[in-house]
Amino acid sequence: GGGYDKDMVKYIKCGEMLKEHESKRKGELSFHDDILVYGGDKLAKKTNGREFREYRVIKMDNGIIIKYHYINRAYNDHVESIIKNFKQDPPDIVVVNSCLWDLHRYEKRSAMERFKE
Repeated sequence: GGGYDKDMVKYIKCGEMLKEHESKRKGELSFHDDILVYGGDKLAKKTNGREFREYRVIKMDNGIIIKYHYINRAYNDHVESIIKNFKQDPPDIVVVNSCLWDLHRYEKRSAMERFKE
């Protein structure tokens, strides 16, 4: 994530915004009581490449549950499986922030070339 996730967790838990030094660490097992379910420090080899996936959950005292699925494609089989799970456990809010990965990491032609077509 780009830090906005940690900003939200810290603000909800502490009423404060993220400090710069807190945003430097990536993939930690826990941040302000969230739980790393998959990815990050649980993997033998961390990556931020095409294979990157991370799943985190935080349960708040007020009953709110926040789940983060860090993905590297806006849509693929992995994302489809996440969406299918929404039927059993529907979220109130879904944020998808994968467009730049899709445009720049997977396409052989530039976004401008595709736009001109």
